[in-house]
Amino acid sequence: MADTQIVPLILDRVVAHLTVKLIDEITDVNEKASVVEIGRFQDDPTKQNIHIAVQGGHVDKPEFMDGIVTLEEFHRIGVWVPAYEVGGGQLWWRRFTANIGCFYIGKGLTEAVARVAAHNVFGRLQAHIDDVVVSDLSDSFGESAYKTFAYASEFHQGGGPPKEYIWRGRVSFQTLTTRVPLPT
Repeated sequence: MADTQIVPLILDRVVAHLTVKLIDEITDVNEKASVVEIGRFQDDPTKQNIHIAVQGGHVDKPEFMDGIVTLEEFHRIGVWVPAYEVGGGQLWWRRFTANIGCFYIGKGLTEAVARVAAHNVFGRLQAHIDDVVVSDLSDSFGESAYKTFAYASEFHQGGGPPKEYIWRGRVSFQTLTTRVPLPT
């Protein structure tokens, strides 16, 4: 069996969960995502008008890195945990970004209808990141996931009249993991 690392395992789980919540369970065409994928969205947004792209880190902010839970500048999100465990092991935050685009171009929607639909997609994205189950994930290098937390978001409008509306944004989230020493 090939080695696995915790970050791609978490990304796979998040994408699978969000695909169900943002595509499979949605019937309103104005709120149904076209794609939920890992990496940067690089397709035509007029053809896949509602897209979610999830990746580790933050491409525009290199300081947005993974690290042990006690690193300065880390978002505490109301959870205090010790960095080290008795007998070995460390608790880490693995950090991720979910970018969202809602391109209502050629859809003939009014600004008000497009705004409500886009914010509903954004709200579902943020809410369902928190309910992704990762506690059964472990990698080949002694790291296991516990819980994922969305802790920051932004969402803004672009485009405009007549009836060509675009919303873009992102949700930042962290997954608490534990790393135990590998046997020597």
